[in-house]
Amino acid sequence: MHQDYEEHHTDTKVHFIITLTDAATKLPEAKFEKTFKLFTYLSLNNMHLFASNGTIYRYESVSDILKEFYNLRLEFYDKRKV
Repeated sequence: MHQDYEEHHTDTKVHFIITLTDAATKLPEAKFEKTFKLFTYLSLNNMHLFASNGTIYRYESVSDILKEFYNLRLEFYDKRKV
């Protein structure tokens, strides 16, 4: 679907130049994203991470992760400033 691509990235910006084939230029916009895999779905049902005590723990939601690590992160910010 593509003939060539160039990468012109910096440390703060991602920049691609893609040269398409004639067939790719005729794709409808809805199929363009699917053909080039420009998006994906993430499952939030199976989130196993290291807990603050170093053990592996299964979190039920993203907010549970934030609650667990908020105080720990705040503590490390204070240590860094000292």
